[in-house]
Amino acid sequence: MFNINAFKNERHSPQRGWAHMSIQPLQTEGIAAGSYPPVKAQGTLSIPVNPINGETITIGSRVYTFQDTLTNSDGNVKIGGSAIETQANLVAAVNLIGTPGTQYALATKVNEDVTIDTFVGNNAVVTAKTAGVVGNSIATTETMAGAGNQFNGVTLGTTRAGAEATTPDFLLRTIWDYDANNSGWAMPNPSKLNNENYTGRTSKPCNPFVDLNGFLKIVFPDNYGSKVKRLNSLLLSVMHKRFEQTTLTGLVANGSNNIYKMIEVDSTRGLLLFHDAAASLTKVVVFSVASDGALTFGVPASIGFSNGIEECDVVMVNTDKALLSYKGTGLDIYTASISITGTSCAVNSGVVFTAVDLAQSRLIQLDVDKALLAWKPATAADPQIVVVSLTGTVPGYGTGVVLTGCTQVIPVANGANKYQIFYANGGAMWTAAGTVSAATISNGVAFRVTNSQVAGGLNEHRGIQVAADRIMYITDDEDGEFSGGANLFLISVSGTTSTVPYRTRSGISQNNYLHWIVPLGSNKYWFANDTQMNLIEYDPVRNRLNPRGYYAARTIASGEDAYSNDVSYRIQGGHTYGKVGNFAIHFGIERSPRYMPMYSVWPLSANVELYLNDEYKKTISYDYPFGCGLLFPMLDVDDYGMNLKIKNPLPNAAIMYPGRYYTMIEV
Repeated sequence: MFNINAFKNERHSPQRGWAHMSIQPLQTEGIAAGSYPPVKAQGTLSIPVNPINGETITIGSRVYTFQDTLTNSDGNVKIGGSAIETQANLVAAVNLIGTPGTQYALATKVNEDVTIDTFVGNNAVVTAKTAGVVGNSIATTETMAGAGNQFNGVTLGTTRAGAEATTPDFLLRTIWDYDANNSGWAMPNPSKLNNENYTGRTSKPCNPFVDLNGFLKIVFPDNYGSKVKRLNSLLLSVMHKRFEQTTLTGLVANGSNNIYKMIEVDSTRGLLLFHDAAASLTKVVVFSVASDGALTFGVPASIGFSNGIEECDVVMVNTDKALLSYKGTGLDIYTASISITGTSCAVNSGVVFTAVDLAQSRLIQLDVDKALLAWKPATAADPQIVVVSLTGTVPGYGTGVVLTGCTQVIPVANGANKYQIFYANGGAMWTAAGTVSAATISNGVAFRVTNSQVAGGLNEHRGIQVAADRIMYITDDEDGEFSGGANLFLISVSGTTSTVPYRTRSGISQNNYLHWIVPLGSNKYWFANDTQMNLIEYDPVRNRLNPRGYYAARTIASGEDAYSNDVSYRIQGGHTYGKVGNFAIHFGIERSPRYMPMYSVWPLSANVELYLNDEYKKTISYDYPFGCGLLFPMLDVDDYGMNLKIKNPLPNAAIMYPGRYYTMIEV
């Protein structure tokens, strides 16, 4: 729990009425301490159909009987002309409000156990009057026969479980730290305390310690000493206390090993394509992710050759079956299937496509046991795309289609047997929609996306399907043709015709390798480059993409805890310039494995309860698979004083703290 108190400060500025906002810690033996208040149990009652005469509901020790003709016995409730009227009569009876004798019997007594909220739609929340686990035993039953007329549990506690008072997850200390750009941390400077608006300031973690229960506690400073007349709003952040770290010890020797790609096998397993520097071989390995975030690796399997990051690729094409493209014998282009059992994998015999030296290859799945291979020869300018079909574990090829004069080709999946290709040609970036029938490729009319082209390799542009016939495309090159330098594009496909209905700036720097795009729940996507990560939302109603700001990435040293010297919205991640090292992948159980050494993080998934003073106000639900440094919705305050308490039922792996606050200055 933390308390944020904004109070009138007549001493500082009585004429202007400034308020002085400060975090007030609770002191216990020189260390801030406190507890969360107990939680009141809740259940939900639904009445979509008007009850009939004689039906009853029981809440705690009281029974309520619905009647067509109201008689004067405790708990009798008048059936209205509609379910809405009856709902209102029941709320009045339970809370003993409204019009007794009309809505409910005069003899009715107030319910000592619960209160009930006004129905929203056909649902009303019932809340225990006494906080704590005792509320989870309050009976909520009914004899109503109407479809959907029921409680969501036979006792309270289903909508929200009652809980006893608990200890805090983090603490605060009152030392002023000030930094204009959030890039370093200055010592207290009294001259800076007179600034009237510290918009965007954050707290720096310090002094971690272990409490009596064995949980790590982190103390945060008070960065809220600015004089303001009115607190406009408060923005909270969350960070993870620590990462679960797993190294590849025993699998590869320490050295300049490179991770090329990670893909999801299923909800608990992933496949890693990497380069073993000591063995001078490119390998694959399957790993599993436990419920606590721990990673377990199988035995790596070699592809038999040493490949660079642009020469090889891997994609899942079936349950426990992946397809690999690589530079094999004679430097020619090969594909091979990978058979997966548990965390074991085997690279099957490769099949050459053509005897031409390979420079680049990329794969996407088209259908079961079917993929599209986009590849570029080392000695010729023209790349090709070709369908690869597996018969058992053996690849077979269709007829390749040459993309004359093009470079830097990447394919993006767009549903079964559909794809979108992006490529450089004539100083611009182009796109074309395509379809596949059996092994035959049909490309649509090319559409110019930008007026400039990526100068480097495949790592300078990325794409992902965000909806049916909607592709998000990002480049690291700012398009000079459009105002503001757009490099984030929404591609719309109709048949085989491509258009760009929306373009904007992504927020990333120019000429900075793109590493990955990963889904983050409904219509949300992370993408990362060498120095930062951005959250982008797809708006299906307005058909546009909305960048949501960036998060700085930094290298984590082996054995280092994530909280040691960074605050929440600085994303932690392994990184090697020029290589795809800044990895994350969205698993069904929401884990995020990372670079060598590998890291996984617990998800942020919880109901965070907000209190104003000691009164429960609301619960806000969060479910972020990639939960480092994500911001909570801004809380509107707009008042001279408040005492906000936040109960954070997140697991020990996560910690919530006040991240940024925004003030409105009134003169």
